[in-house]
Amino acid sequence: MLPQSATRSTTALQGMIAPEDMTTDQLKIKDIVDKWRVVRFMDRAEAEAELDEEWLTAYNKFHEEYVSHMELMMEIKEKVAVMIEPPRIERKGKKQRKRDLYAKKMAREAMIASKAK
Repeated sequence: MLPQSATRSTTALQGMIAPEDMTTDQLKIKDIVDKWRVVRFMDRAEAEAELDEEWLTAYNKFHEEYVSHMELMMEIKEKVAVMIEPPRIERKGKKQRKRDLYAKKMAREAMIASKAK
């Protein structure tokens, strides 16, 4: 039984050639495609137990590339997420604004006092 995500939509089936109209090469390709639909969704233990060397190599290569692509996408997501949603800056409270104003005033007075000397 195929997983639901491996089935084709009805519109895709309408565009396929009927099996009785296919050439032998097309039938071989169709058999390979049907087998791959089942193979790529197998568990690793199940694949190692059931598949021959050629299919197991294809299975392992597919999943290695899948994992590497997912890691790359996660890195890109982390970099882009900052651009899409920048970090929020906390608003200053009334007391913090007063402290900042007082510090600014003291710095200005210190500068004036240093110039007067």
